[in-house]
Amino acid sequence: MGAYKLTSAAQREALLSLDKLSKDEFQGYFSFSRSDVKFILSHRGVENRLGIGLQLCLARYPGISLNLVDKVSNSLVQYVAAQLKISTTDLDNYLSKKNTPLVHLKKICRQYNYSLYSPKASDYLKNILNEAIQENNDELFLINLAIYRLREQHILLPELSEIERLISTIRQNHEKYLYKKIIELLSENQKEQLDSLLVVNLDTKKSKLAWLQDVSGKPSKDTILSICNRISVIKELKLEQLTFSFTNEKRLSQIARLTERYHAFDLRRFEETKRYALLVVYLIRYRKALIDLAIEVHNKIVQSIKRSGLHKKNEENKKTGEQSNRMLKHFSQVVSMLEHAICNNDFQNLARQLKQSFDWNELIEEGQQAALIASPRKRTYMGLVQYKAQYIRGYLPRLVETLDFKSTRMDDDGLINALRLISVLKKENKRKIPVDIELSFVKKPWQSLVKNPDGTIDRSYFELVAATELNDRLRSGEVIEPQSVLHQELGNYLVSSNAMMGSHTIPDTFKEYLSSRIEVLEERLETYQKLV
Repeated sequence: MGAYKLTSAAQREALLSLDKLSKDEFQGYFSFSRSDVKFILSHRGVENRLGIGLQLCLARYPGISLNLVDKVSNSLVQYVAAQLKISTTDLDNYLSKKNTPLVHLKKICRQYNYSLYSPKASDYLKNILNEAIQENNDELFLINLAIYRLREQHILLPELSEIERLISTIRQNHEKYLYKKIIELLSENQKEQLDSLLVVNLDTKKSKLAWLQDVSGKPSKDTILSICNRISVIKELKLEQLTFSFTNEKRLSQIARLTERYHAFDLRRFEETKRYALLVVYLIRYRKALIDLAIEVHNKIVQSIKRSGLHKKNEENKKTGEQSNRMLKHFSQVVSMLEHAICNNDFQNLARQLKQSFDWNELIEEGQQAALIASPRKRTYMGLVQYKAQYIRGYLPRLVETLDFKSTRMDDDGLINALRLISVLKKENKRKIPVDIELSFVKKPWQSLVKNPDGTIDRSYFELVAATELNDRLRSGEVIEPQSVLHQELGNYLVSSNAMMGSHTIPDTFKEYLSSRIEVLEERLETYQKLV
């Protein structure tokens, strides 16, 4: 039986504990009606009355017989005794009797329509769990579901080890079925490619799978290039063409998380059905994670360039402010000299005073600078980071070539075409941007930077603006990457109606939801009516 243990002792205790019940729930489950009291008091002896009262309470919640309880809750014993107006007594004498507790339990089953766990109940539970495991194979989820469904049918629970044995068997059978269905989708070539990922390279002492997993998150072009190389390797397997209509995304995610624990050495030891299935599901999910990581690193690089430009702009503004203060001081001195010359009608000495106080050439230069400062202009940070275009050019073409960016906008403003052009220019080693390229994606403050007065396109600013717009639109959802997790179309994050059909947690229709809530309400009202 030890092989079927899915939970720890603490977890098993928590599953059947009464401590998690609220005060209202405690009273709702364990309060006796007049007919309950009459049934219990029809038995002679304090021990028998207390024992059958406790058995009735435990049959209601958590749905077990008294012989499966290691220690009865003291609060429950006192609550039952208070309702029956009897003193609490040691239960050991009652439990030590061989037949009495069992006879009382059978009476409770007949009186309140409970039934003991049987092969028929086991078959019922198998059907429930076989459906539920399609969504989730977590042991606690399945055990809780089994307990809930048995309690719902007024079937007393067997030992938890029996439920764990049943779940363990169902999980194993389901895994075998799932793994078999997955490898049926693979070609022999794909299987050979998967096996090659587990072969250790004699030079590097690492398998290709270990190389795939060895990725840095440092925001640099080398990081993006290394991520793109890994995405390309996984892409060559053509796993994205596989469709898993026989299971759901949640179950596949669980398999992928399981595979993360294994190294290449561990996977080589598995029989091929399990090995191929784990690798396929893991690599599909891992590719999505790599795509998100590449986009995240690109975001950090673009943000770093923006911070650099804003810093330069602030430094420039600071320098301009210092120049302005010096010019205003000189302007004040010149005005004072003019005022003195006008008041004294002494213009002959004005030129001499100006030459003595200022260097004439510097004064003229300051005047020209003042004219530039005073002229209306809006200089953005982008105009100060042109030198960063070479860095962007080092990875952006490869990123665009590797990932599949798509626009969700109704109007095509040319951003995706611009990104593809950047990739083509890099591949074909060309420099000039066609003058007829669509530039609607360029924001107004940057248009004068991208398009020169003679109509030609400045490649540096063109690439910088395209990279910045790509980042902004990925964050806003206007550009998506269908194979990613974080940057898909918005509708993909909503639960589809097909996925909800037959779910154990989501009603198929609002009418079913309303009906289930009405049943709960009526059950509560009936409970409180008994209390009254």
